[in-house]
Amino acid sequence: MAEIGLSMYDNDGGASIEARLTARLEALGHRVVGKIDMRESATRDGRVFTQDGRDLSALDVFFYMDADRQSPNQADQLHALERSGVRVVNTPGAYDAARDKPTANQMLRNAGISVPRSVLLTPRALARDAAALIRDWGSLVVKPRTRHGGYGIVRFTDAGQLADFCQIETGVDNYYCEEFIPFGDLDMRVEIAAGTGIGGYSRRRTHAFKTNVSSGGIMTPNPPDTALRGLAEDAARAIGLEYSIVDFLRDERNGRVTVVEVNPILGIFVEEAMRVSPKTSLREVDPSYALDARKLEILTDHLDRLSRAPVAERRIA
Repeated sequence: MAEIGLSMYDNDGGASIEARLTARLEALGHRVVGKIDMRESATRDGRVFTQDGRDLSALDVFFYMDADRQSPNQADQLHALERSGVRVVNTPGAYDAARDKPTANQMLRNAGISVPRSVLLTPRALARDAAALIRDWGSLVVKPRTRHGGYGIVRFTDAGQLADFCQIETGVDNYYCEEFIPFGDLDMRVEIAAGTGIGGYSRRRTHAFKTNVSSGGIMTPNPPDTALRGLAEDAARAIGLEYSIVDFLRDERNGRVTVVEVNPILGIFVEEAMRVSPKTSLREVDPSYALDARKLEILTDHLDRLSRAPVAERRIA
């Protein structure tokens, strides 16, 4: 019997998913420590504890999946937990790399994967180069480095407006910008579980350029083909992630498929979220992305295998 820790989201149906995952792991003989909020954890003398004093460093394996409760302390504690000998899924290094957009863009580019052209510039340098960037790219998006859900992303087509924007936040050290990829109405997403692309869907935009559900995007059936699943697996592998959602756009100018996001965690269990989430009014789950049971099966098997492996072998599978 092993001890497995779970830090799951409790909105959008996450509490139900954690309960189902816990029941599966307990049926295999494991002890599950759940309902962990890593934002409130702390390290004492090299061991990581929850706010109520539970020793997380006594765990064998730890899995986390909570997009809306990410924090700098959470990231620090994940690293401390790994250093204390716990197998953390996803590894904190991969989580950090995916969460920081310029880092992920560079790593994907170095792996030969198509990504948008990008810059990381001080406000003064961005204001100086605004006209050249707009001329070369047509338009660009300024992206907060670590936020998710489309929050804070701003598109510019006018160099003067971009230069003015750089004067707003005087405390900002640098801005991350990407070339805007014209893509029509649909993005493409592939879900990665235990390193394998298991399915996906699209989101139809209602926003001027964002497809995120939080920005009005509408879930749309569009199962990925073998090539897109393979590309998503390559992208997740390049970052070092075992669980992710990889987002793509198809450039309507040349048909090229470009990776625009490799999410640091799997995100949500779509079926359960669509049933209960206030973020969407669409409740009908298309069979092509009705994959909650499959995800739970893969995750249960993966955590079970990792927990039974010798400590030295609890590496990325």
